[in-house]
Amino acid sequence: HRDQSKSSAKSGRGWTASQALQRSTLPPRPHRRPRAAMAAHAVATEIKALLPQAQVNVDVGFRPGTELGIDVECVREWAMVRRAPIHAKVQKGDVLSAIDGEDVLLESYEAMFSRVLKAKTSGLPYTLTFRRAPCCRGWLRKKPRESSSKDGHKSLGGWKTRFFELSCGELVYFEKEDGAEKGRFAIDGCSIAVDEVLTVERGEEKLVVTASYEELVKWAAWLRIAVAFAAGGDDAFFSAERDRQATLAARRRTSRRYSRTLPIPVG
Repeated sequence: HRDQSKSSAKSGRGWTASQALQRSTLPPRPHRRPRAAMAAHAVATEIKALLPQAQVNVDVGFRPGTELGIDVECVREWAMVRRAPIHAKVQKGDVLSAIDGEDVLLESYEAMFSRVLKAKTSGLPYTLTFRRAPCCRGWLRKKPRESSSKDGHKSLGGWKTRFFELSCGELVYFEKEDGAEKGRFAIDGCSIAVDEVLTVERGEEKLVVTASYEELVKWAAWLRIAVAFAAGGDDAFFSAERDRQATLAARRRTSRRYSRTLPIPVG
């Protein structure tokens, strides 16, 4: 009887040898796809759906001899606005996208600059079109920023509901809509991760927010579009822009063919 007890104890927590053998031969549990991987796929799909919505343009007309008053810098091959007059329609983070209706987003910075110079010295009015930096607004619950290392990085209080606004290359949050600003986070160079929460990191700075899964995916997509935009575009953006320009060119060709087939009016 004692030998049987020892055998039972060795087999592990009351399992008999036959039960242990039967348990070891059971098929493995099906592998569950990690939440982070599912979220990454969902964000990539959402980006494709949102990119057409990120194609918002602003036209600015100039008279001959007037100064632009808009400071731009070269980011990759784009002319990105860094400062503009308060009365101007353009904002920080916008990108020059067309000159007198001719698209330049896919051209080099040098070619773009040459076109602007030619338009400026032509003695004729001209129009510059700027692509608006990605924008998004809504409510999220924000985790408090961690305190300094002096007190062991303890959390300060609980989660706070804040109104967030992504614009001008920054993520700004307020106590309430149109309320007092509570903080801001520069988007340029950020990394975006989403699983149970949405985490935005830039160097030593970290911002953690939460909402419904659908809202987190939407915000992660907009933020990644904004990060790519601030860096001068990425493959997904350039592909969407090529498709947009190809669609416009096809419409123009169709319009020209249609205009040639119209009957000539009799005087």
